[in-house]
Amino acid sequence: MSYSRWGRRGSGNWYTFWEWPMDDVTEDKDNAVFQIMGVQSFTAEQLRDDLPACLKIVKELDPLGDTEELTIYIREFLADVDEEYNKERKEDK
Repeated sequence: MSYSRWGRRGSGNWYTFWEWPMDDVTEDKDNAVFQIMGVQSFTAEQLRDDLPACLKIVKELDPLGDTEELTIYIREFLADVDEEYNKERKEDK
């Protein structure tokens, strides 16, 4: 699922999206991947555990990127992951 065309004001240099984990790993609520194309990817667990540290990494890799806007897309991603995996748990009952 795509969340945005993100980048410094008006440039839209990168896309952010939910990406499947590598190495044929079964995705779960913690290892779902948020990809910032051309910059960095993080798991949902990394983002939940220490969002400020993840944003710091992005800022170091792209000093001109708007991390406030990026935070909005990260929160949408985490909400979608929670919804998806809570839905699956309900369906399994």
